[in-house]
Amino acid sequence: MESVKKFNEFMDDINEKSSNVIEETDMLFEMASVGYFNTFKKNGKPESPKFKVFVNGGEGNEPHMHIWDDDTNGKQLHTCVCLTKIEYFHHNGKEDVLTQDQKEQLVIFLKDECKKNKRYKTNWEYALSMWNDNNTDKTQVDETSEVLDYTKLQD
Repeated sequence: MESVKKFNEFMDDINEKSSNVIEETDMLFEMASVGYFNTFKKNGKPESPKFKVFVNGGEGNEPHMHIWDDDTNGKQLHTCVCLTKIEYFHHNGKEDVLTQDQKEQLVIFLKDECKKNKRYKTNWEYALSMWNDNNTDKTQVDETSEVLDYTKLQD
């Protein structure tokens, strides 16, 4: 009888762990990468760290994009900024703030030509479209809006 109990506990543990893996995998599939920017350049070439900009699906009604340092998958820096106003959208584990240089580089990146998808003129247009595509049941954003001046983000 004791061995049956241990077996059931073991199976419960396996099921719980595999459920977490499935949830994390689903989250990866809901992510849309907009691209990368970098704040440090040497001889005109980017160096580490580089920052990834992406949007996720199913993260609430506030339209926002994520920014994280790609070298550590967001362990050193992970933050979110709103897509409709110049504000951070802090939520669990995403409470970092950008330096002034990072804010400036983010705006330059968002205004740059979109290399991921030629249907979009800028990375900003692509980010807005990716929010709308990945959050069809959430607040939609105007894909023709101008790039927000994130250099004015308040810490």
